[in-house]
Amino acid sequence: SYEIPVFISALMVTPIVWDALKTALSGTDRDLLEAARIYRFGPIRTAGLVYVPSVKDAYISSLLTSMGLAWKSGIAAEVLCLPKLSIGKQLYDSKNHLETLDLFAWTAAVVLFSVAMEALIKLTVKRGPGRGKPAAAASEGGSEVLAEMAAEGAECVGGGAVQEVQAEAASGDIRIELRGISAGFDGKQVISDLDADILAGNTCLTGPSGSGKTTLARVLAGLHTEYEGAVSGISGNVVYMFQEPRLLPWKSALANVAFGAGSVRAFGSRARSMLLSLGFSSSDLMKLPSELSGGMRQRVALARAAMFFLYHPSNSSVRPSLVILDEPLKGLDAATRANAVSFISRSFAGSALLIITHSTEDLADFPGRTVALAADN
Repeated sequence: SYEIPVFISALMVTPIVWDALKTALSGTDRDLLEAARIYRFGPIRTAGLVYVPSVKDAYISSLLTSMGLAWKSGIAAEVLCLPKLSIGKQLYDSKNHLETLDLFAWTAAVVLFSVAMEALIKLTVKRGPGRGKPAAAASEGGSEVLAEMAAEGAECVGGGAVQEVQAEAASGDIRIELRGISAGFDGKQVISDLDADILAGNTCLTGPSGSGKTTLARVLAGLHTEYEGAVSGISGNVVYMFQEPRLLPWKSALANVAFGAGSVRAFGSRARSMLLSLGFSSSDLMKLPSELSGGMRQRVALARAAMFFLYHPSNSSVRPSLVILDEPLKGLDAATRANAVSFISRSFAGSALLIITHSTEDLADFPGRTVALAADN
């Protein structure tokens, strides 16, 4: 029976592949999953952009490890059940008839086929979509940029035409109230019975390290749910630029920004314009995050937050009232910093903008209210 060798091969391979996938899934970067949640990727897009690339290397490695085993175990099963026209039957007959030359020839064929299958998998992976494309392939024209995005395997959500979000702008009477907020992490309480108001315009949140600034931001963004007290006055999504960029490492700078709006093909040209306005060159657009400096990655994260605020479909009815930027100017030189400050002021106008900072220079760049957290709150 031909089914028995197939079953035996699957029985040998499945545990290896399954264990590799399970380990890789459990090790998926939690920071990227939080970013996917904040930027409303949805389950399908999160699977395609975060989970699949995270497990891909482990899956391929397990295939390479198990493919030779699958082939050899299948041949061994053929020797036992002797299906017609199988290598296993040829080996069995050669052995019984003492045809030594044939026996060695079929044995060599088994080894060669095993090596060839592994080489074929490696070649398929090496020539897969998006691999081996130089960063300099970024094009100057808008239509060519979109073609580049399609080459990266990007998906378009909804229609092909760009639909600009026509949300009602946040009004000047925004008032986000925090009452009796107490929160902590790792068993340590860092915020205790905090009362504060965040109004339309700029609010800078300052304080020494460990005073709970990022914890408070996570409470407001809905990422930290174990707290006491009440938060009211937030309408729509919360835009949250994390302290670290949290970019998709397997996607270009342009793709990372466009994904903030939910659709790469539809918003690729707008993402390109944003990055160029933040001082990127055309040759930088298709670079991976690992090829960018720390300051450049910070600006990509900033542009992604602006794309989400301005264009994401989930903001079509109500523009987000709260924008949280955690140290958005960290690592920027003076000229780039001034440009980024102007970009922030233009992009997030009309919202309650919460800037988390250690820098007194940021207080001057974003005049408005200041909430200072003490080390003991």
